[in-house]
Parts: sequence; structure tokens; C-alpha cells
Amino acid sequence: MKNPFEVLEHRLSNIESLLLDIKHNRRSGLTDETWTIEQVATRTGLAISSIYKKTSSNEIPHFKRGKRLYFSKLAIEKWLRENPIRTSQEIESEAATRVTLS
Repeated sequence: MKNPFEVLEHRLSNIESLLLDIKHNRRSGLTDETWTIEQVATRTGLAISSIYKKTSSNEIPHFKRGKRLYFSKLAIEKWLRENPIRTSQEIESEAATRVTLS
């Protein structure tokens, strides 16, 4: 059986490393990954031309640096999750709740 103090020391070392990584990322502002238009196209399945149209009409969250477009990973993930299609079960449950409340 392993020495419990060695196990604890190993675990604490891992925790310390993770905390240092988090601290470093906060200082450098790297808490949110930045994507290029190609990365957005790959991850969303949209054509690059569609993404350009959506940026020109401000339908998709983005920012510009010079002539280049950039996207926040978190903002794109949030944008993709907007207006979800509800399941039949969710709709029926909501309808039943409304009928009960009336």
C-alpha cells in the first residue's frame, strides 16, 4: 500500500499546479479563447461566406482588429444555444402547468 502522505503530497502538488495555471490565465487575460473565422466555420458548420454575412448584419458576436475578424469562444457557444427548440414533452408540461394555473 502506498504511503498516504505521499498520496496527499502528490494531490496537493496537482492542486497547486492547477491554481497557478488559473492565476496565470487571469493575469494574461487568456480566460476566453479567441477564434478565427475559419475556426468558427469548423465548429459551427456554417460556411465562411455565411459568417461574413452574419457579421456584416451584426447577427453573430464578433470583434475586429484591423481587417481581421475574431470571435470569443464563449460568446459563440452562447450564441449557438440561443432560442433552443423545445421538446414535445417540455411544451406539453408547460401547457399542463398553464391549464392548472388557470
